[in-house]
Amino acid sequence: MIEDFLRKSLGKRLTNVVGDFHVFEVCASATPNSVWLGFEGMPRYHLRGASDGWHLIVDEASPEEFDMQESGATRLRDMANQEPFPRIFNQCLRRAWTISSPGLADTFGVRLDFESGTVRVLNWGDDMYIGENFPSEVGAHEIAEIPV
Repeated sequence: MIEDFLRKSLGKRLTNVVGDFHVFEVCASATPNSVWLGFEGMPRYHLRGASDGWHLIVDEASPEEFDMQESGATRLRDMANQEPFPRIFNQCLRRAWTISSPGLADTFGVRLDFESGTVRVLNWGDDMYIGENFPSEVGAHEIAEIPV
């Protein structure tokens, strides 16, 4: 499903970015639990981490908020103005890669190259990492970016 999503998105403009964030009492998490990316003429694709913490799942699930009672809730937020998206919003996807680690069979992230920037979406342990570069603790020998 990941490669299919990437192939279908090539050449299309990024038109929508929504994240779901954990909120407990009045404090919201700084990073989303998952993210939906919408490209022109396509459904929004949901990128989320698997429960094992080391692979990425891509599906077409619709964004929705979730009430977890005394544990808080998830709330949806438009991320078009949140880094790294302002540089790439409304731009065409030029190239895409899957990201894996030598020795692991599963894909744990994607790299998306646009006209004016790059974004990487990773299932990084128990966290979703979204940024232009890799987290600082990643060594070059730990990752493999494979073009789609």
